[in-house]
Amino acid sequence: REHEFGVRAALGASRARRIRQVFLETGLIAAAAGAGGLLVQTVVQRTLAVLAPQDLLALSPPSPVNPRVLLFTLAATLLATLLFGLMPALRLGGSRTLRGTRGASPATRRLRAGLVAAEVALASMLIVTAVVLAQSFAKLQAVDPGFRSGRLLTARLSLPRSRYPRAELSARFVEALRPRLLALPGVEDAAAVNVVPLNNYRATAHVWPAERAAPPPEERTNAQYRMISPSYIRTFGVPLIAGRSFDDHDIARSEHVVLI
Repeated sequence: REHEFGVRAALGASRARRIRQVFLETGLIAAAAGAGGLLVQTVVQRTLAVLAPQDLLALSPPSPVNPRVLLFTLAATLLATLLFGLMPALRLGGSRTLRGTRGASPATRRLRAGLVAAEVALASMLIVTAVVLAQSFAKLQAVDPGFRSGRLLTARLSLPRSRYPRAELSARFVEALRPRLLALPGVEDAAAVNVVPLNNYRATAHVWPAERAAPPPEERTNAQYRMISPSYIRTFGVPLIAGRSFDDHDIARSEHVVLI
């Protein structure tokens, strides 16, 4: 556009006015990109908040754009305007003739070639990253979590210690609650567990072989444990590889058994 800006100079446009025009055009493009980014961010945030499990990703509900996000977008827009408008402004702002432009110098050609190579490299990196993320997401969707997640509803209950000071009382509550849940329309089975799968809470205990003496605390193996009702394995669709599952005869007074 050197010829165009040469015409503007010949018609009386000052250098400051020509530089201001370059920055104005660059700023409009950067502002449009920033507004598009805010729009995409809002749509993606609302979509994820609707589709993603709240307790798994800890996403906040849809809300107006955070002021810090607006300030960052504004700063990025201004930086892009300065970064990508400075060189054209200096070059076009100095155009003073109507004659055809001279051929670019070797240094200028190398600079332009370098800019093009950098743009292609950045674009390729973004495309590869997007493809890899999409493939990872598709693979995560196909991962078998080890239980049946479809048509499964979970709810969290917290029994007050004042009314249920002993484990036997909590067990009786679960035993009395299950028939009431099974009586609800559409309920096929019901079970209880102290920690549901994919929960960020972990119940752990130290374990070691019974025939060995207790090792020092720093050498003990730390294992996660779950306290489940007899119907848990069936309700969650956990495949049983060997042995048997719990049944109603496995109570505190019976032989101690465990599922690994």
